[in-house]
Amino acid sequence: MEKYPELKEEIKNMPNRVKVAKAGDEDELMVFIRKGKDLFVGYKNHKEKQPIASTFEEVYEKIKADYETSALSLSEFFWINYHQVLDKSAYFRKTLTKSNELSNQAFNPLHSILEKMLKRLNI
Repeated sequence: MEKYPELKEEIKNMPNRVKVAKAGDEDELMVFIRKGKDLFVGYKNHKEKQPIASTFEEVYEKIKADYETSALSLSEFFWINYHQVLDKSAYFRKTLTKSNELSNQAFNPLHSILEKMLKRLNI
């Protein structure tokens, strides 16, 4: 705050939704959704078909920036990937193989937990 006092007012007047791009090692998108004290992070690498749920700690190194970091224009793929990240059905496997397979036995409880979490966050 001492070094950049103007940031206090900028942060105070920041809109609820902010879209910003910066240089990175990969073409990827992170969407942060806060609901109360909970934080949901949707992550989409442009090379992958589906987004994944992530944590702030997992993406922190990718998003951190200093005052001199330049903002870039949004990618031509931004809106496509943005809507995929916001589509909660994208986080669930579309087809399951035999119901007795070990992977499905692990997937079903995890699917239920994720579905309840997304519902609680109203996503």
